Amino acid sequence: MWRKGFMGVSQTIDKDISTYSQLTIKAKIKIIYSSLRSDGNRGGVYPMTIRMDYIDDQGKTHSWEHGLLYPSRINYPEKGKQIERNIWHTYTSANLMELSHSPCKIKKIQLLGQGWAFHSRITGVELIGK
Repeated sequence: MWRKGFMGVSQTIDKDISTYSQLTIKAKIKIIYSSLRSDGNRGGVYPMTIRMDYIDDQGKTHSWEHGLLYPSRINYPEKGKQIERNIWHTYTSANLMELSHSPCKIKKIQLLGQGWAFHSRITGVELIGK
């Protein structure tokens, strides 16, 4: 019996970024396999997701995440992106300081895979702030 699940790694950052005007996440990502043919009913099922948990200037906790999968149906393009299968891609996020709830402090970064069966790789993850 197959069960949907997820796996990944997490790193606590705990960094004040309130003086930054730019913040991006960059990584090299390769999606090898995913049994799912879309990003799910709520847009969160990807063989690779980069997630950042942060605190805004009001002290409220928020999460930003962006998922990647190879050509399938994207139901939530604001949450995910298609990349070609079995090829290394360089991913660079938009300026995360321009989120509707602008980050003031990064709590942690997570690199996650989710689905029924999936195989993905990620390397060279960078958090770049100016």
